[in-house]
Amino acid sequence: MYDRNKLTIEEEIEFMQSVFDRYKKTKTKKTADYGGLKHYRLGLIGHTSDIARKSERLVNLIIRKGKMDISDFKKDEETIEDTVNDLLGYVIMMLHEIEIQRHERKLKNRRKKYRMLHDTEADDE
Repeated sequence: MYDRNKLTIEEEIEFMQSVFDRYKKTKTKKTADYGGLKHYRLGLIGHTSDIARKSERLVNLIIRKGKMDISDFKKDEETIEDTVNDLLGYVIMMLHEIEIQRHERKLKNRRKKYRMLHDTEADDE
């Protein structure tokens, strides 16, 4: 399964599913620990800031500290995997924010069309 020269798309998808399942458990716990989904109040700027901060942390772990292999980490130290999982979470939240904004835009456009239609009908009377 982990021979990089023989990896199949099915194996990669299976791995992606296991990562997402693990993320769902972590997200549920962190949401309860932090008291809700307040981070969505900051919109795209907040999510971009989180991604940039976590990306800088990843750069710091790998390049500045020269930890090019997972065996370079001590047991109690934050690992590359921890940081990448956090980054994945921030990216998923940003994708959700984009979807929320897209939905809000559709609602706004529908309301605008309704008002225009309603105003036109009122003018006809």
